[in-house]
Amino acid sequence: MAVSLILTTITKEHEHKFCHHLVKHRFAACIERFDVKSVYWWNDKLCDEHEVSLIIKTLPKKRAACIREIERTHPYDCPQVIVLAADVATRNYQRFLHDSHLLKR
Repeated sequence: MAVSLILTTITKEHEHKFCHHLVKHRFAACIERFDVKSVYWWNDKLCDEHEVSLIIKTLPKKRAACIREIERTHPYDCPQVIVLAADVATRNYQRFLHDSHLLKR
């Protein structure tokens, strides 16, 4: 089956390096990126920031490693990581996810 992780990150520069790192090292099969405007409290301050929201697509067996890598490399002290497990995914999409995680040598 498929797993998607929802995450936000700071800048376009960071987002580009971060996404390429996760896909290159096979933590993710695909990452969709969206510019967003976030309003939130942080350290008793109301923040209104431009961020990039990511939907990271991976396999269930890669989920824990992907989360560990996000926590290790993400610049935020408390990165948002929300996991959505798909109950249904087409066979072709499942094949894409599986094939994308295989190391091609």
